Amino acid sequence: MSAHSLTVDAYQGLIKRGWRRSGCWLYRPMQHQSCCKTQTIRMKASEFRPTKEQQRVRRRMERFLAGQLDLAPAPPASAPGSHPWQNMLDATSAQEASIRPAGSSHTGVTHARAGSDTAE
Repeated sequence: MSAHSLTVDAYQGLIKRGWRRSGCWLYRPMQHQSCCKTQTIRMKASEFRPTKEQQRVRRRMERFLAGQLDLAPAPPASAPGSHPWQNMLDATSAQEASIRPAGSSHTGVTHARAGSDTAE
């Protein structure tokens, strides 16, 4: 079932019966198998005001997409100001690259749309 093909009344009915939506995906959480209660979060988009951090990240992403952001390699672990987790992150990236099939640039995870038998 796709969220964009529902009427407002049908959508509200599903939400009231415990269904959730993320983008165009509709799903029903399996509460008996989950460790945490599902929390419904609703926000009026017209009232959203990004924080300074969110604005900073947005500007950085815009520069990256425009090709204006220089992504220099991480400094050596002994360099002042290097992040204490950087060595672990570098090792994890190298390990993931070594187990990825040759020529593959993605994780290989497939997603299926609700009500569909095909993966996207």
